[in-house]
Amino acid sequence: MEYIRLVHPKNFDFNRGRFSDLAFKRSSDGGMSIIDRICADGVSGGLICHHIRVFYPAISGEPPIFYILQDNELPSGFTLKETLSDTGDKCHREVDDVSDNQLYKAFKNKREPHMFFTCDGTEPRRLTAQDLERWR
Repeated sequence: MEYIRLVHPKNFDFNRGRFSDLAFKRSSDGGMSIIDRICADGVSGGLICHHIRVFYPAISGEPPIFYILQDNELPSGFTLKETLSDTGDKCHREVDDVSDNQLYKAFKNKREPHMFFTCDGTEPRRLTAQDLERWR
């Protein structure tokens, strides 16, 4: 299965040239939030950028920034909990039964900017150096 993990530009560490540990941490009141890609494609007609902008405008900034992950990247023993987002997204999931330390280990080598995506209008594309410079 494919999932979307939203990140915010404030989680980019310019000194290290990568996203910080916060990009893959659990929320203070639950698990690590992700979006079920198949569900979101069904709700938003295959336009993940539109889905993110409708349901998560304050989470990832504009344009949205996200990581596309496969369930096999998650630590062993995880469970997914279907939770309605605060904005009503029925495709929201929480990765439970894993610690922040387990998430850190699972994603420690996956925080380089070229591994993330942004939206160019309605189409996702890889982050570029120009995108990073706009955040400074």
